[in-house]
Amino acid sequence: MTFPQSPSPQSPSPQSPSPQSPSPPPEPNQPPDLSVRNVLPAVLVALVGVLLVSYALMAPIRILPYGESAASEDDVEFSVSTNSGTGNRVDYGVACDRSGVRCTQKSVALLSSAYMSDISLLVLQRAYQRRPFETLCLNSPGGSVFATIDMAKWVQAQGIQLCAAEGFVVEHRTGVLPLGCYSSCAILFAASERRLGVGALPVIGVHDVYYQQEFPRLNITALAECDLLSLAISYRLRRLGIPWETLSFFFATPSSDMYELTPTDIDHLQLFTQRI
Repeated sequence: MTFPQSPSPQSPSPQSPSPQSPSPPPEPNQPPDLSVRNVLPAVLVALVGVLLVSYALMAPIRILPYGESAASEDDVEFSVSTNSGTGNRVDYGVACDRSGVRCTQKSVALLSSAYMSDISLLVLQRAYQRRPFETLCLNSPGGSVFATIDMAKWVQAQGIQLCAAEGFVVEHRTGVLPLGCYSSCAILFAASERRLGVGALPVIGVHDVYYQQEFPRLNITALAECDLLSLAISYRLRRLGIPWETLSFFFATPSSDMYELTPTDIDHLQLFTQRI
């Protein structure tokens, strides 16, 4: 006789999983997240900086203002003591102080330029061919810094002494013409190896580069972009022999302002190698 087997006791059901404990905090020396989304903005910023510096270093030496077309020597009508029609003029006479009493003994040349550009250099070269000069006085509110670099190279190659004077007396004329050398004109003067100062305080005004004018095709809005361009331009000017201290002093004033050098500034920067 068989008996039905009693059902075996059921095994206890498995326990429900306990709630997960919080994950430990990341270790402090974990490598940075180098995903494309995190790295791409930094790469783009660096690329823009490289392009700006490359543009400033490799830009043509002569950049014309406001879309002005390049001129050849045949396009520049020039005669001594006659306006060339391009806002540039070369005269001959003596550099003096404001009173016209203390002047240079020898005749010197005077470049008056409404805006220094490549045309200024062409006018200057033609005047030098017709009547060479050893000293050149400057009278200009400024212009393109790249045209200034070109003019500085030519002045250095000819061994010409540049002059910053309080006034100028043109040949066969009376009266003292007041002079002033501002902006890129001051840079051109500082690039000369021999720099003559005539009078107690010749007017020399300095400020930073006007980047929107020098680089009209670039949309320059960020301060960092101006810093990069300033570094590239300063490097090119330093190669002309202008000390870093002088460049830093010149560019300390914003491009929207103008700072006229004092006698203390001129002495501190050793801007004149000779004085009358």
